[in-house]
Amino acid sequence: MNRNFKAFLKTPKGKLLLACAALLLSWIFLLLQFSGDLSAWLPNESRKEAMNREIRKYRAEQQTQLTKQKAIDALRKRCRDIVAAGWQVRRDGDPAVLLRQKIETAAREVELPLENIGSVRTTGISSDLYFAEMDLSTSAPFETIVRFLGKVRDLRPAVSWRRLTMNLAFRRFRQNVSGTARTTNLATPSSTSTETRLMLNGTIRIIVYDPVETAASGNGGGGPH
Repeated sequence: MNRNFKAFLKTPKGKLLLACAALLLSWIFLLLQFSGDLSAWLPNESRKEAMNREIRKYRAEQQTQLTKQKAIDALRKRCRDIVAAGWQVRRDGDPAVLLRQKIETAAREVELPLENIGSVRTTGISSDLYFAEMDLSTSAPFETIVRFLGKVRDLRPAVSWRRLTMNLAFRRFRQNVSGTARTTNLATPSSTSTETRLMLNGTIRIIVYDPVETAASGNGGGGPH
């Protein structure tokens, strides 16, 4: 038997079988040497529960990241909407000149004399955005003030009031008294009447989009139009 086995090992098939056996033993040795505890390869309830906890943890982190991404997307959309509705220098011109003209035109259309209107000043927000603001004050009958506010509300690009205060003011009128005799009509108002007026003080504000010029924007790129 031993002589037959030794003779078989000397054949090509025997040598191939011997080489395969040696390779298998090498794999088993390497597996035992580097795999550590072999129990980790076997099913276990505690390891299964630990893995499920890890999966739930990663799912919670993914949901948190998705929520943050939605908030960022909503903020970007709001910024795009503000830019679209705001004053764009390329489209609407220089606000330092034209904003004042728009307010003066709105006041003129309702026959409101502006007692004081300041110059337009700017405050930076970012490299592409800034605030343009202008102070004004006036006093007029209630109806005139309301019409003026309506005109300002309808301006495009839209403007807003950073500050707006209105106070009641009463102006007293007296009829002229002459020496000429006249008949008193009890149906007419008394010789002294009052007119309700409002004193308006405010600061008008707009958001201006003025993108920084780059090589790309000079060739037709740049911000929204």
